Amino acid sequence: APREATDFRCSKCGRLLSAMLRNPVSTGGSTHRPRSHSGTVSGGKASEVNIVKRLFTAQGRLGRLQYFLANLILTGVLTLLSFVILIPMMNSFTQAAIDMQLNPDAAAAGFSFGPFILTGILVLGVSLFSTWSFCCLASQRSHDLGLPGTYCLFSFVPLLNLYWALRWWFSPGQVGANTYGPDPLG
Repeated sequence: APREATDFRCSKCGRLLSAMLRNPVSTGGSTHRPRSHSGTVSGGKASEVNIVKRLFTAQGRLGRLQYFLANLILTGVLTLLSFVILIPMMNSFTQAAIDMQLNPDAAAAGFSFGPFILTGILVLGVSLFSTWSFCCLASQRSHDLGLPGTYCLFSFVPLLNLYWALRWWFSPGQVGANTYGPDPLG
């Protein structure tokens, strides 16, 4: 028999999940959240999305472990970028400053603002990328808690950002589907 477009089956055990996605209460409160499952659903869209795609969209839900891993990967990439781009540029700036102190006339004649402008553009680009990505992750995590994605803006408010960081890291998400999408744990 052909499957309905709303038939979702667990890729590990084959259990029909579409009834629970439509109305978790009607199934007697039973929810299918097996911790050992990969979180993919056969016959429908996979709930696991590529981490790179997660960095550029504020839609969907993100569980605690996925949030932790995405933040870890993003922080690692930003750290690598700082070592590859910023540290060598800072060395050239330091050398230019030393040259200007030792021989102002010769240094001024050969001085160029090019490296300074290039570094400023790179730093601006990396800063915009990281801010957008961290906001997208926080928005998806807020969705998992059943909250609007605009709560990611609390990360810019001093002291309030500490509360929300702890909440995003440690609060369990809503069980079952909510208005922002299916449960990321299956």
